[in-house]
Amino acid sequence: MTITKYELILYLSLVVLLIYLLWIVSKKLRRKLSKWDELAVSFPFTGIFPESEFFRHCTGKVGTVLFNRRNGELSVGFETSGIIISANKKGWPYLCVPWNCIRSASKYFFRSNDVAKIVIDHKIPLIFYLSDKTLEIFETWHRVETKSLEQLINDR
Repeated sequence: MTITKYELILYLSLVVLLIYLLWIVSKKLRRKLSKWDELAVSFPFTGIFPESEFFRHCTGKVGTVLFNRRNGELSVGFETSGIIISANKKGWPYLCVPWNCIRSASKYFFRSNDVAKIVIDHKIPLIFYLSDKTLEIFETWHRVETKSLEQLINDR
């Protein structure tokens, strides 16, 4: 049995369509699992764009979804009203987490640099990690408790 040129084009078109549909579904599923829209209701961003620089390449966990540092999926900025968080995705609203909603901010020494674990006080898990210049700027806004790496492992 041989496949004609038209059948091959049809099969390839169906494969491309299937990949595109899976991509769309995964984007929608990611937004739903992160519960980003619920967080946007709790932490609405109503002000102007932050005066401070936005720092990309933060790692975090929002709901049950991990946001990867390498892909620059999560960005933070700092304002007097709180921490501005962006998912760096079109159509996803910014979050403005007030400073008093930070449950804990702990700094650990990991792989030759300091890393801070920031935990937001909310029913939906919102945890992110800051390092380098982002951590330095965060420390000018909020106190960070220094802990050992062993304590980080025990805190999980």
